[in-house]
Amino acid sequence: MKNRKVLIVSLIWCLSTLLWVAHPFLMIGFFEVTQHLDWYPPEADSIGIPIAGGFLIAVLGYPFFFVLCCAASVAAQPPLRLLSWDRSRPWQSSLISALFGILALYSLESAFYSYKLLQEIRASELKDRQDVAVYRIVFSLGWVLLWLTLRSCFMSRSQKTDGGNAPLDESASA
Repeated sequence: MKNRKVLIVSLIWCLSTLLWVAHPFLMIGFFEVTQHLDWYPPEADSIGIPIAGGFLIAVLGYPFFFVLCCAASVAAQPPLRLLSWDRSRPWQSSLISALFGILALYSLESAFYSYKLLQEIRASELKDRQDVAVYRIVFSLGWVLLWLTLRSCFMSRSQKTDGGNAPLDESASA
């Protein structure tokens, strides 16, 4: 049981670190390719705004994301089920599912958006830059996996299954 928890916590931290570190590098390629595809109007400062916005979200969002991963690491109680539900606590289950479901859907929408980018790259003269869109698709699906894993960690805590690890009865030990 302890080995499973170590594996789950390792998955959370390795995946989250990989995704967070890869984000700026993928964004550089993404903005470069989309600028060549004329996604931004030439008369406006429209490329600088998304770059600065992405940077601010990454810097300001990291402490909250770090705390979320720490809490999930503590809350994780194997076995984890991606689609678990606690019938005894429907409000808590609904809130956790809604929060991480919205984040997962946002990441999935980013994967579809990246697929649209891949199609446009294939139709343009930038065929050698298809890797940018493919990496962004994999990156987005990695976020979906991470959000669902974090949800299952919090749901495993919510269910409070003792799994044979119930505290000893104090009257029996006296």
